[in-house]
Amino acid sequence: RQLWGVYLPNQITVQFEDTLSRELGTYSGTYYRENDPWKFDQERVRYISASGRGQFQYCLESRFWTFSAEENPDPCHNFLAKSSQTLAFDLTETLTLPWLATESLEEPRFYPMSYFYLALGCVQDYDCGGIGHGTCHHNQCTCNDKYFGIRCDYFE
Repeated sequence: RQLWGVYLPNQITVQFEDTLSRELGTYSGTYYRENDPWKFDQERVRYISASGRGQFQYCLESRFWTFSAEENPDPCHNFLAKSSQTLAFDLTETLTLPWLATESLEEPRFYPMSYFYLALGCVQDYDCGGIGHGTCHHNQCTCNDKYFGIRCDYFE
């Protein structure tokens, strides 16, 4: 049942830093678990962005999770970011691990990201930046006026 993703979250919220690659920051958002267990590759589920631009997959060969900007049939190649090595079935277990990103797919050199946020989303209004910053609806923050960001952390 674990291999089929029964115990895994249906959606995750991700925020990438954009200092190594401005492009990477544009892929911040909500990602949904692939629901078809026959499409599970590398013995893990994959998460696809709500916009269809980006996906998280597991690379069994190298034992890390990867992030690709576009549909990528091979999670072990052509990715913009990766976790440290892990055998974790649950992508959210990688939050405490260092994540690395590259500036270029042509000549990939990976550097540690100084900021990478990955979570199940909000549970209560306070998770949305604190008191008065936003409200939590269906595990997603809706920011009040002048606040923005996935967790309403930023003020205009």
